Order: sequence, then C-alpha cells, then structure tokens
Amino acid sequence: MDPDRTGRAILYYAMGGGLGHLTRTLAIADEMGPRSSSLRILCSSNFSPMVLASTGHAIDHVTGDTLASRESYYGFLSDYIERHQFSLIILDTFPFGIVGEWLTLAPDIPRLLVARSLKWDRYTDVVNTKETRSGRHFPSCSLVIEPLDNDYETVLRDNSSAANLHEPILRRRSHHPGSDPSTGLLNRCAVVHSGNENERNSLLDYAAGLFRERDMSVPIDTVFPDQQVYPADGLVSSYRYIVSAAGYNMAALASQAGPHCQHYLFPFTRKYDDQHARKKHVESGLWKDRKADGAVKAARWIEDFLQ
Repeated sequence: MDPDRTGRAILYYAMGGGLGHLTRTLAIADEMGPRSSSLRILCSSNFSPMVLASTGHAIDHVTGDTLASRESYYGFLSDYIERHQFSLIILDTFPFGIVGEWLTLAPDIPRLLVARSLKWDRYTDVVNTKETRSGRHFPSCSLVIEPLDNDYETVLRDNSSAANLHEPILRRRSHHPGSDPSTGLLNRCAVVHSGNENERNSLLDYAAGLFRERDMSVPIDTVFPDQQVYPADGLVSSYRYIVSAAGYNMAALASQAGPHCQHYLFPFTRKYDDQHARKKHVESGLWKDRKADGAVKAARWIEDFLQ
C-alpha cells in the first residue's frame, strides 16, 4: 500500500540505548517542517524524558518490562501500529529491527531505512534471517549514511532502492565552530558520553593519559546525561579538546572539528556497530566537508518519498 499523502502518522523507529538514535532522529525531524507533525518517534533510551523536555516532537518510550521478551515486545508493537495507523515506517536501526521484529510485523506498511555501519554476518545470525528467508520484507528505500560492510551494502542494493548520503547528519546547533580562528574556545577538555559508568571511566582515563603523555595540564570536564544537559551540542562545541566514543553522532561531530579543536575518538566494541572502523573512516577524511548539511538532505529524501 502507498503511504497516505494526507498526513497520516509516520513511525520514526529510533530504538537503541544512549542518545545516538534519538539525536540523529531529531536532527532530521527538525528539518522536515510541517511534515514533522506527522512523526511519532519510538525509542527505548532511558534518557527519553530529558530529550522530550527539549523538543516539541512526539516521542514514545518503550519500557524495559516491555522489552523483556520478544512476545511482549511484538505484542506491544502490533498494538502500537494498529492504534496509530501508520502509513510509513522509517527505521533508524537495522533493516529488520533490533531482534528481527520487522521480518514479519506490518508487512504492508512501506519502510525506509537510514542505513548505518553494521556487522552484517553477526546481525543475520542473531535475528535468524535464514529461517525466514521466504518471508523477509526489506525496506522500500535505503539511505546509506556511512560506509557499510560489503555484504550488507550488496544485500541492500539487491533488495531495495539505495541512495548515498555523503554528509554527516547533525542538528544545526552541532556544527563545530573550531574552524573559525576568531572563536574563543575553552582551553579545557570535555569528556562526552551517554554510555554506562564503566565506559565513562574508560574515557576519563583515556583523556587523562592523552594529556599526561603530552606533558600538558588540561582541566577535564564531563558531559554526561545525568547532568541533565541536553542538547549538549553548543556546550561541547565550545571546548578546545573533546574526548568521546566513536558512535555515529560524536564521530560526525569530530569530522567537523577544525584546526583549533582536537577531538579524540575512543572506539568501544559493540555487538553490531563497528566503532573501530568508523574511527578509521573519520581519520581518513570521511565527512570532511564542513559546509554540508546531511540532516537537510535526509529530510528531503524522506519528503521525496512522501510526494
């Protein structure tokens, strides 16, 4: 069935921990103008109340109890889809969802995929795509927003229409001022992360080691979600030194840092997301155009499908 052109609800599926999926989703939603009023953002981040307080977009949160079993989660999604009568689903996750939920659910609703880096072999083993090969429902169109594993990209292009986005998706306030020599950056280091305490401590240790090796005395500040600073883009971009993990959003911000700011990426090992590969891509010049606006292009890509 074609998506309803008259403004019926659109599901923006931004499942995942931390703040990455939500922040990228809001960057795109902010650029969709009147069409953004049709969006309902579904997420599982524990920080969604903080995000909700900073935006006018409709955000629904899936509780941990609902996610405790596939049966309860599938039941929730079926009821949620029926209640809102979605005409389009935008997946800012993986092509079949986190645990394979979109292999079978809502096959008649068109889907768009915002395609990020993915350890394809590991993902397909976990979601058991081989057992449902005949019933797999691929997204109608995919927007490839960073380099993909070769097998993953081949599967997407063989089963859907795929377009490449060569610019990073960042909210307007995120663009780094460090390329402007007249900008007065704080001669301090911001350690930025929304992960767990162990990961935050690892980043703090890494930052301290960086400056110790360079025999530099640089005060270190933390920008963690429990400090209730969101969006933190403007604050983070005022620092001369930044240390973060290599998730999509922070890596994209690092790519925009000019010569007056040093952004150090410390990749963590993830089940599906390859932060080590992303760091290498950024250091090799990925997203080096600091005047590009990927969020606007992503929003236009969605709107073009709705025409």
